[in-house]
Amino acid sequence: GYLIVRDSSGQEFLPEQGRIYRDGERIGSTIILTHLPSTATSYTDPVVLTCGVTYSYRVFAFRFAQDDEYGAYPPPQSTRGRQYNTSVFGAVTALKQVEPGPSLQTNGSPTTFCDGGSITLSVPSIPPGYAAQWLRNGAAINGATSTAYRATTSGEYRLRLQRPDGCFVLSDSVVITVHPTPTATIFPRSRVELCQDSSLLLQSPFIEGWRYQWYRDGTPINGATSAAYLATAAGSYTVEITNEFGCLARSEPTTIEVIRLQLELSQRQVQFPPLSGCESVREFTLTVRNQSSFPVELRRAFEPQHFFLVTPSLPVQLQPGEERSITLRFAPTVTGTWNDSIGIEVQPCGLIGWIAVQGSKSGAAGALSTQTALKDVGVVARCNGVATPRVDSLVITASGDLTVESIRIGAPFRLGSGFPSTFPMRAGQSQTIPIEFAPSLDRPYATDITIAYTSAQCHDSLIIPLRGTLTTPFIALSAHDITFPTLDSCSAIFADTIITLYNTSLAPIEIEQLGDEQVQIVQPTPSPTLTILPKDSLQLRIRYSPNGYTPTAQRLTILFGDQRCTQSEVLVVRGMRVGSTVTVSIATISFTPLLRCRDTTVSSSLWLDVASIPSNTAGVSIASISSTTEWLQSSLVPGMLSDGRHPFTITVDPRRLPLGQSTATLSIRIEPCNRILTVGVTATAEDLELGFAEAALSDTLIVNVGDVPIGSSVTRTATVTNSSAYSLRFASLGQLPSWLELSAPFLPPNMLAAQTSQQATIRITPQQEGAIADTVVFDVLDPCPRRLILIVTGRAIRENVGPAPIALGVIIPETITASPGDQVRFSIRIEGVTRPVVTSRLDLPILFDRSLFAVEQLVPGTALQDGTLTGTSSPDGYRLLITNAAVNQSGPIAYLDGRVLLGAVRETALLPDSARIVTSDSIITIATVQPGWLRLEDRCNLDSRLIRLGSTTQLMLQKDDSQLTILLDQVMSADAQISLFDVSGRVVQSIFRGHLSRGQHVFTIPLARLPQGAFLLLYSSQDITRSMLFVNN
Repeated sequence: GYLIVRDSSGQEFLPEQGRIYRDGERIGSTIILTHLPSTATSYTDPVVLTCGVTYSYRVFAFRFAQDDEYGAYPPPQSTRGRQYNTSVFGAVTALKQVEPGPSLQTNGSPTTFCDGGSITLSVPSIPPGYAAQWLRNGAAINGATSTAYRATTSGEYRLRLQRPDGCFVLSDSVVITVHPTPTATIFPRSRVELCQDSSLLLQSPFIEGWRYQWYRDGTPINGATSAAYLATAAGSYTVEITNEFGCLARSEPTTIEVIRLQLELSQRQVQFPPLSGCESVREFTLTVRNQSSFPVELRRAFEPQHFFLVTPSLPVQLQPGEERSITLRFAPTVTGTWNDSIGIEVQPCGLIGWIAVQGSKSGAAGALSTQTALKDVGVVARCNGVATPRVDSLVITASGDLTVESIRIGAPFRLGSGFPSTFPMRAGQSQTIPIEFAPSLDRPYATDITIAYTSAQCHDSLIIPLRGTLTTPFIALSAHDITFPTLDSCSAIFADTIITLYNTSLAPIEIEQLGDEQVQIVQPTPSPTLTILPKDSLQLRIRYSPNGYTPTAQRLTILFGDQRCTQSEVLVVRGMRVGSTVTVSIATISFTPLLRCRDTTVSSSLWLDVASIPSNTAGVSIASISSTTEWLQSSLVPGMLSDGRHPFTITVDPRRLPLGQSTATLSIRIEPCNRILTVGVTATAEDLELGFAEAALSDTLIVNVGDVPIGSSVTRTATVTNSSAYSLRFASLGQLPSWLELSAPFLPPNMLAAQTSQQATIRITPQQEGAIADTVVFDVLDPCPRRLILIVTGRAIRENVGPAPIALGVIIPETITASPGDQVRFSIRIEGVTRPVVTSRLDLPILFDRSLFAVEQLVPGTALQDGTLTGTSSPDGYRLLITNAAVNQSGPIAYLDGRVLLGAVRETALLPDSARIVTSDSIITIATVQPGWLRLEDRCNLDSRLIRLGSTTQLMLQKDDSQLTILLDQVMSADAQISLFDVSGRVVQSIFRGHLSRGQHVFTIPLARLPQGAFLLLYSSQDITRSMLFVNN
């Protein structure tokens, strides 16, 4: 019948001899499915197959009856009890194959691109009933369930199809790499007015390795390839930046508008009437018209000595088309003539309009004078809403005796409290006049102080211009509250933005930054202050570099004012920096020696500790997992990681490990920051080193006991060597045939200790004539399954031969070399005599050409005793007859003495005619046997193979790594057959069958076609049988 088993874990099950298994019984991972009668031809397994699992089926033949097959070595299934054929069995595998997944199509689009790009991944169609789900880094993409997906982020993409039976089908993968796009900005931003013949430095942040190209009105500017460009013409300017990945970004445009300032003066040259005698002042009025298309501001005057701009008080603004009167004054303090120019600064553009002035004074100078022609008390800054009057003074000097009759001063200037408005002065006397500047409105002020006096020569007034400004220092910020994007602490550790500061006051303001390492002004750099002109603006690049991980509102404090009144504006910067740490619990792991035959897989538990600051804000994920070798794998999958501990296992497959120590590395790539965590693994693989010492530790040993007389015993030993570091537990032996006894100290309940050898003793006591053949299987159960095979061969014989062959051979020389007339002797030999024999009749025809050789005398040989030796000539040679003779040993039984005929020297062959030399019951008969002698009895068939005609037929084997070569030296042409048998006596391969001519023949067999084990090569013809044993390992 047939035993059918199933296994799904790779166990190589072989049934135990003599054991009867039950249907449904489980041996390890192998399940006994059923027993079928020998007439059965099929079996259906109702198991529900799991996707991707390989199921192995084996079919073993078994029987109970005694074997009666013909052959010199019958198979080992000849013993009583259930015996299984474990060397030849049926095997097949079943696999619920996970069908090949579809190939993703990209339509030729590149899989590496810059941020903002995309690629469409697709499959032609989805089979009916299949559910589709797109995956990124092994995780399902929400809502991505169609035949196409547009990918915009980096990752490994696959399409997973779920079949109706629940099995999953995965497409091939497409790895997409998205590089970041640079940030392109220009400082200053937006719209800038540029005056004629002016230039503006446009700047973009410089990053090493980036490439720059500036554009004007969309056209590349030749040679403008640095991070800054000096613009001199109107237009829309942009910069294109290429980063190290080749990704491009174009900035928002900065528009430069060149403005044309047109200011019309009614008179550009003024000649004041001459002053003489006591005259001290001349004034002249002209007009100015703004013919520009935009407002302009007369910012300030450049007044040479003795010439002054009296009205209006600067700065003053002129709208397009507006006209203003300008009063100029000539007030020299000494006599002389002067030619100079008064300049008026016009904003924007800082253009200065010059007015040429000319004046002269003759005669005596005025009796009253001052060291300064103009008194400017400066800027009064309103602090906290309060404008503190500015106290100053003016010193006048009398050149002769005079009387100050009155002092008039224009508001908001006033004389110091209690100072008289009239007083006398002596020649050479100086007088300090206290002046207070007490403005109430923020604006510039221009007025005069008029000191009327009378002297002996003159009655005149000393007029001195007074200047002063009241302003409330203030800077306006374009933004008071800025929120930055979250920084990830690796690719983004700071962020920049630009704000604009406006000086709304009437005086220059110096600003400085209070020290703060998290928020700083980086462009332009305060060193230590920055000045903003009145009514002007300044753009600042602010950098936010948080040093912590807590969301905060940082304050950038900008100081302005002076020592008397320091004020500040605050820019609130909001943002956060997130950080994360990811650590692996164990960096190196060493596995104790692994036994490849026992350990399927071994694993070790580890974990990843993830911590984000603040908690769960860093977006930590596993980007990829890789191993440097196939025997090391992990349970990690790409995907997001929350804060906390994430256990995983690493698994080592000893079956893929080479023997000895191996090392490998598991690499885990963590994002953000492209961090690589590694786990180094060292594993040592061992295998059971077990075998028969007599066979060079091979797992198969053939013990040939030769001929064993029935009723007698022969003992042999087999040494089992355990060279491994493990003690071995063997299974009990199955039932052995009655003629075979086997004992071994390592069999149950004992074990075979590590690094030891023990002998098994085999005792053979044949009970009936025939071949001796059995296979003994030693099954190792622990620490892992292994099998040793002991093949016992031999032959059981009787003392009287019966039908068994006798190893005799008669050898007749084939050739002789002689000259005519030479006396020669042929030696007729008998070989293979293992014990004395007696023959009643031995008839040997000897064939040769009688014209070449004449027999003259027949001489008995030394191996022949007693009996009668006669010979007669025949037409085709000579006939030798031996009757009632005893042959005690191998050697010559007769000599043919004769003479060579013919007169020429030649070498000739005496070829026996095999067709006429026969051995049959009528020729060789059996006589009686004395004690210790072999008795030959009548009607004993001695088999024609026992007579060897001419030289012995030679059979040789040569085996290399790839093939077995059979060398055959055929003595005579004959019909022959060459076959290969296994240890069970079954024909494995028929090598040759047909007619073989005399000579040498070569046959080859590829070893790859043969399973491992012992084989018997048998050559047979009508005259000879030869056999040889070899092992394919």
